[in-house]
Amino acid sequence: MTNAEIGRTLTERRKAQKLTQQQLRALTGISQGYMSELETGKKSLSLGVASALEYALEAKRGELARLVPDLPPTLRSRIEDMLEYVSRLTRDVLTTRSAFPAT
Repeated sequence: MTNAEIGRTLTERRKAQKLTQQQLRALTGISQGYMSELETGKKSLSLGVASALEYALEAKRGELARLVPDLPPTLRSRIEDMLEYVSRLTRDVLTTRSAFPAT
């Protein structure tokens, strides 16, 4: 898949979630310039950004990470497993935080 195709996929996913680029950037911490360059196909998707986008766009584990170019299959599998673990931890922390609001 080319960078342009990946960019179109990201744009479609963002719009399907009814998010603006600004809202998605707020959820992921991705800079305005990088987000724009990703969606226009001028930059390649990194694994870390793919993971952040998966969470923000409510994508399945590894769905966007699979779009990251040039990763050996065994490395891709191990990284996806680690990302799933981190994602679960993040969800657990956020769930716990919302259960105990600040006073």
